[in-house]
Amino acid sequence: MTRAKLRAEEIEKEIATLIDKIVSASTATMEYTNERVDVLDTEKKAVKEKIAQLSAEMYDRSNVGAISGYMNNWEEIDINDKLSVVDMLMEQNKIKRSSPRYDDAFRAGAVWLVVEQHRPAREVAAELGICIDTLKSWLQVAGVHPGNAERKNRDLRRLRELEVEVKTLRKQVEICAFNVVQRCGM
Repeated sequence: MTRAKLRAEEIEKEIATLIDKIVSASTATMEYTNERVDVLDTEKKAVKEKIAQLSAEMYDRSNVGAISGYMNNWEEIDINDKLSVVDMLMEQNKIKRSSPRYDDAFRAGAVWLVVEQHRPAREVAAELGICIDTLKSWLQVAGVHPGNAERKNRDLRRLRELEVEVKTLRKQVEICAFNVVQRCGM
């Protein structure tokens, strides 16, 4: 599962790198970038599905059938079997109830992804497998209002999109001007 999570991060970084390069890209490079981002996005979805599948497999479902079999015949089983069932239930309950503890580096990394990488808090929380409210509390502790960070991220993303659009339109104007000059014989 760790390998899958690392691959998802690598994919995300490569997509970000490709998007950053769009501003100075030619038409051919932009086409390649779009195709590559599509391929990476498809791979990212597959990796995330694999992570979800691996997470689900972490919970041992084989004990559920054994426990329910004992519960149906509770009065008829001996004390040792009852103790085994109670131990299994307690272990499963402990696994489900334990809230994860995150170290300072993990928290700082999550805040950095939102603030410096301009990624939506909801997306970062989902990717890291943490509750959105947990991430928002970390942002507040860091002195960042989550709503402002989200708005700033949206604005920066839109600014990048507009810069790409302006660059593309300038190239198209240059091509049109060149064609006009060629036709007029200047």
